[in-house]
Amino acid sequence: MATPPRDHDPSIKARKQQLYDDPADAAPTGPRRSFAEVLKATPAAPLSGGTKASLWAVGVLVALLLAAAFVKSSRPRARPDSTAPNVDRRSVK
Repeated sequence: MATPPRDHDPSIKARKQQLYDDPADAAPTGPRRSFAEVLKATPAAPLSGGTKASLWAVGVLVALLLAAAFVKSSRPRARPDSTAPNVDRRSVK
């Protein structure tokens, strides 16, 4: 693929400036409150009992699934006996 000539480079930069450099974004928006002030103004709302119970239930479920995955992965896999005769299990009823 051929590279574009150098005379296109300034026009590309000018177009980029027109498209992406918005002068309204660069203007200051005024004084902002600090995080500490916002934190003081925001009241703490405790979680309801139902929300706490559902979060605990999901946490217990995740812990059980994780424990089951660890137990399953720590067990050695049973290898088929190579000396046993091959039996077609589909034909046996």
